[in-house]
Amino acid sequence: RPIVANINYVGPDFLRVLGIAPVLGREFSATEGTSSRKAAIVNQNLALALWPNQSPIGQTVPIQGGKDSPVIIGITPNALFSDRDEPHFLFLAEQQDRERLTGQAGLFQSEETTFYVRYAGNLDAIAPAIRGAMRDVDERVPVINMRTMQIQLDRGHEGARTLAAFLSVFSAGSLMIAAMGQYAVVPF
Repeated sequence: RPIVANINYVGPDFLRVLGIAPVLGREFSATEGTSSRKAAIVNQNLALALWPNQSPIGQTVPIQGGKDSPVIIGITPNALFSDRDEPHFLFLAEQQDRERLTGQAGLFQSEETTFYVRYAGNLDAIAPAIRGAMRDVDERVPVINMRTMQIQLDRGHEGARTLAAFLSVFSAGSLMIAAMGQYAVVPF
């Protein structure tokens, strides 16, 4: 039966920059997309769903509508790779041909690319260097939004935090009404 997975195109050292080590296998190399055999990395949830009692390394992942099935080269730990809590993730090398692998030439593809930069210190101190490096590659490409990973993770949880705050206020109000009712019953 089909399993729905979030497909994400990533570059070499994506996991290393995020501070995540592969559980099994390896990460994408810089030349991953140039070989005829396409490669993929899956998270542990997807590996367990597709191959419950065997090693996923070397297995192929059939992609619905795709012409090629990439070979699994690595397994990542289960982590929060998007703003939503999605259980299954499939990572493909950014250099690979999207249409050949997924059968969709940009149907859900955005014109936006996200770069993760590992650094120490303050974002304001390194931001001009990042903008300058992007300008050196192609001055027509704008750097629209630059934020830390902590800010990105906080934005992904804003809805849950707002709901928790409302529930806390309403539960405190309910507790106060119950306490006043209990106090009124005792003297009566």
